[in-house]
Amino acid sequence: MGRMRRKARSNATSSQWTANDRSDLVAFLVAYRDAAVGRYQLNNPEQFVIGGIDFPILSVRSIRQRFLALPIQLTAKQRKVVHECCVETFLFHGTIDREDGQRQVLISLYADGLPRTEGRRSGALYVYRPWFCRERESTDAQEAAIEAVQALIDQPSRCIRDTDRLDLEQLQTMVVPGPLLDNLLLVNSLASIRQMQREWKEHPPTIVAFDLEAYNESKYCQLTCLLQIAVPSHPHQRHYIIDPLAPDVWDEIGPILAPYFADPSIVKIGHAIGGLDVPCLYRDFGIVVVNAFDTYEAATQLKLPLKGLAAVCHQYQLLQDGDFYTKLKEQYQSCDWRVRPLTEPMLQYGRFDIHYLMPLRELMIRDLTRDAWASDRQQSQLVAEALQETLQQFAREDDEDDFMTSARTSPTSYATGRNNDGEDTVGYQSAVSRQSSLSEYDTPAEDGSVMSNYTRKSECIANVLSRKELNASELRMQIDLGRTLAMSQEHCRKLWRGRNEPRMGVLDVLVQRLRRHQIPWTSSQNELYIQLADWRDAIASALETLPQFIAPLEFLAAVAYQRPCTEIGLRRISTSLPHAIEENKEIREQLLDIVRESACTKESEDIFCEEYYFYKVNRFRRLMDDGIIMQWKWSIAVAVVLAGAALVVSGRKRSR
Repeated sequence: MGRMRRKARSNATSSQWTANDRSDLVAFLVAYRDAAVGRYQLNNPEQFVIGGIDFPILSVRSIRQRFLALPIQLTAKQRKVVHECCVETFLFHGTIDREDGQRQVLISLYADGLPRTEGRRSGALYVYRPWFCRERESTDAQEAAIEAVQALIDQPSRCIRDTDRLDLEQLQTMVVPGPLLDNLLLVNSLASIRQMQREWKEHPPTIVAFDLEAYNESKYCQLTCLLQIAVPSHPHQRHYIIDPLAPDVWDEIGPILAPYFADPSIVKIGHAIGGLDVPCLYRDFGIVVVNAFDTYEAATQLKLPLKGLAAVCHQYQLLQDGDFYTKLKEQYQSCDWRVRPLTEPMLQYGRFDIHYLMPLRELMIRDLTRDAWASDRQQSQLVAEALQETLQQFAREDDEDDFMTSARTSPTSYATGRNNDGEDTVGYQSAVSRQSSLSEYDTPAEDGSVMSNYTRKSECIANVLSRKELNASELRMQIDLGRTLAMSQEHCRKLWRGRNEPRMGVLDVLVQRLRRHQIPWTSSQNELYIQLADWRDAIASALETLPQFIAPLEFLAAVAYQRPCTEIGLRRISTSLPHAIEENKEIREQLLDIVRESACTKESEDIFCEEYYFYKVNRFRRLMDDGIIMQWKWSIAVAVVLAGAALVVSGRKRSR
């Protein structure tokens, strides 16, 4: 079947396989399957090169192994394609974690061919009841919070509280230490969440920095797995890492945190909150975020070249250990946050995401109002220069008037204090001189000395030019800051709306792949898929959870294609079944009953639908076919005859 070495249709390795690469992969899997069951005779070893990657050589020895290990060079996307093609070709498949940290795909024809792997397993999603899916008595609190968000959008200046002020001098000398070890509270039990509740009552927060980590399979399948909060009630901030997946924690989060997040007098700081944060908080816990400051929107308004949180913190020189934070972000930004237990690096990564949000907000507000300050400085500078020139002119005129007055006064009368009429003017001159010497531009100082108005006004202008603080009323007048606040409140409206995943979209993708490989898809299979999707929605409604937590549509489409009637058949689709099906026998049997009763199962003529191979049985058959068992039988027979003869001889000797 084919050439000794199949030429690759793409010379270089690519993380994204083409349709031709996918066809080559299906051909490789079919060749392995048919050779393993004896439908295809391997006369010579065959080498497949797919997408520039050398796959295992198919030989008599390799196909007789329990499983076939695929190259470790495969990327995550390529491994996903391999799993999809294994479903199309009725092969068992799985992924293992190697000791060197890499992941590897194993394929096998046999139901007992793949090894069982032990490791950290992600938690079941269907046991968590999102607030949005529950039967709720009232949503008045959420509706009131949504109205408050809309009011802040209409008037973003109301986001700035009367107590808000910006100390520029303090910002210039601000030093932000890294996350400390003594200010962390890991909330993973009912007792710890009660402790957090007591601390917030004793020290009500005025600012809350928040972030969350979620399982994000798709926009229809998400779950909050970690919630990080920082409040300034501690000298160096107080960090709360809340584990919603811990026992007795999930149901307590909403009632405790929702009032604080809905309070407009408490500023909530986050980064890109409209992506996952706001929808997840609302869907899972009924939390509506009111009066938020989104540092991502601030970075957009400031036209920063990079808008990621780590990049923004680095630009503002906040990171004390930027390389360490970057490594954590590369490792844990896209990891599976369902996995427990939480490791120390995972907790450190969560703390980094909230630790710098508070100082970052102040620095970004400073920059958002910088243009206004520059304009004020320019205007004040022009006024100062004009005023200085005017006052200098007045000073010169005053000097000239004093000189002319002294010239008109006789030396005798000036010296003796008498005027031209001979009247005594010493006392009068003394009083008048004090009044006349203080011109309309002069002001007596507090210590009794005289300070010219020119000097006083110049100092006032200098104070304006060197302002070190902005109060709340001045902050409300800044246009760029107002735009940032308005967009931040817009993101608070991006609540979860109960999106329904389009069923036929997933099915169309599978049918197109099957048709590309000349594999039929019948109308009865289509009806089975719809029945399975309806069954899934009914189970999810009964358990008050998301339908995707019961089983993904891709899994149900594969079930409709392969039509398994036993648990072994389900595991050929996926060695790790969805948790709801794996852990609940009743749900699993309901699924299999629907498949057994479907018309497409009765009409199926594919031998792989109900025929399963086991490595132990097949190995014995191969030994029989190779004559090895017969050789063993003759050897055993000869040994038995010789042993019997020896016993007879020894018995005769004893009788003598």
